[in-house]
Amino acid sequence: ILSVEPGKLLSLLKEREERLRNILPELKKLKDTKFYTPHEVQYFKGKQGLKSIFDDILNEGSDYLGWGPERKIESLLKYYFIHYINARRKRKIHAKLIYFEDSRGANYTKNPLIQVKYLPRLFYLTTAHRIYGDKVAIILLEDDPLCILIKNKKIADSYRNQFNILWKIAKK
Repeated sequence: ILSVEPGKLLSLLKEREERLRNILPELKKLKDTKFYTPHEVQYFKGKQGLKSIFDDILNEGSDYLGWGPERKIESLLKYYFIHYINARRKRKIHAKLIYFEDSRGANYTKNPLIQVKYLPRLFYLTTAHRIYGDKVAIILLEDDPLCILIKNKKIADSYRNQFNILWKIAKK
C-alpha cells in the first residue's frame, strides 16, 4: 500500500466539486419536476380525532359531500355536533348527504343547508365519508373512531364521482 500525496486529496475534492457544480442545474430541474400528484395523509383516533375532521371541514369553508351512518356520528359527538351545525350555518357551508333509509325523519336529516337522499339498508357501511376541497375523510365509526384524512385532488375527484353515482341511485 502506497500513501497518496495529501495535496492530491484536495485536488480530487476540487475536481468532484466542479463536476457537481456542472450538473447542479439539471438536478434542480429534476427536483422541481412533479412526477406525482402531491398528497398528504393524516390519521386521527378517538372522538377528538373525529372532531378534528369536522373542524377541518369548517376551516376549509367549502361545501361538502358525504355518505354513511350519520346516526353513529351524532351519538359519538352529541354536544359538539350542535356547535358544528351552528358554525356551518354561520359560515354558509352547504352539504349534500346520503343516509340510509332507517335515518329518514331523524333530527340530523333536517339540519340547515343540507340536501339529503336515502339509500336502502343494502348499501349500509360502517364507514362514513366526507369530501371537501381536495380532501377525503374516511371515518370508521366505532366506539373509538378511526379517521383517515387524505389530501389529494385526484382521490377527492374519484370519491366525488362515487358520490355522484350514489346520489343518482338514492331517493329523496
